[in-house]
Order: sequence, then structure tokens, then C-alpha cells
Amino acid sequence: MASDLRAKGWESARRHSNAGRELTGRLIGIVGIGNVGRALTRIAQRGFGMQVLAHARTPGNLPHGVEATRLSDLPVRADIVALRCPLTDETTGLIEAAAVAQMKPDAFLVNVARGPVLGEAGLLAALQSGKPAGACWMYSPASLCPPITLSRRSRTSF
Repeated sequence: MASDLRAKGWESARRHSNAGRELTGRLIGIVGIGNVGRALTRIAQRGFGMQVLAHARTPGNLPHGVEATRLSDLPVRADIVALRCPLTDETTGLIEAAAVAQMKPDAFLVNVARGPVLGEAGLLAALQSGKPAGACWMYSPASLCPPITLSRRSRTSF
């Protein structure tokens, strides 16, 4: 979209929004409610009017308006699953193929935790089967988790 905006102007870039989805009223599931998870909660609730589910080690310490849930229920219910937990021995491979396969077909997975929290082989298989609708991950260094190559998929945006 950004390249279309720069190269072809507003009208060309504006057409991308036709494939987008409204976030208001959607359900985001956050795994890990530390400082970043709490900030994400505020943005989701106040900025986008989203409902928030969370899985945390200390569910009694969740921010106001956040529903505690079991990790096994979170991918089934959420429209967006956001991984925001620290990388520890307990969280390495926390989200594997079975959890990703339980996500809604139109859901998105966002991994802003360290790479190995997410089992990438399972994610790749799930994306190739079309479920979930999309995923992104933002972690480094690359040596922690080797890059994967996805087959061609249609572009999807929120």
C-alpha cells in the first residue's frame, strides 16, 4: 500500500482498504501481560474499541476489562492472537501447530515475542492450508529462529 501511495497516489492506495477489516468490536487474545502486553491492551481497548482476552502466569493481576482465559481457549476464541510473553524454557514452543490449527479461518497471529515462542513449522503448515488468514512476527536476531519461506498467498490486511 505504501509503495502504491508513493508511486500512484491516494486513489490507488485507497483501494487497498476495501480488503481491510474493522478492528472495533473484534476480540484480541494476548499471551503475556507484562509492560508491553499492558500497553497493547490499552491501545486495543481505548484506541480500537476491541475486547481483550489474556493468558498470563498471574491471571489475578490483569488490567481492568481484560478477561482471563486458558491458553487452550485463546486461539479458538480470538480474532487476533498476539504473543507477547518472554522467551523462557517454559514458553519455548508455547504455541505449536495444534493451537494454530484451532484458530478461526479469518484470524491473524502476531508474534511480537521472541521467535521460538512460536513453533514455526506448525505455523507454516497452517498458513499453507489457509488457516489462519495471516501471521506476522517481529523478532531478532535471526539466529534464534531461522527464516521460513511461505508459499505465495493473497495479500491480506486488517
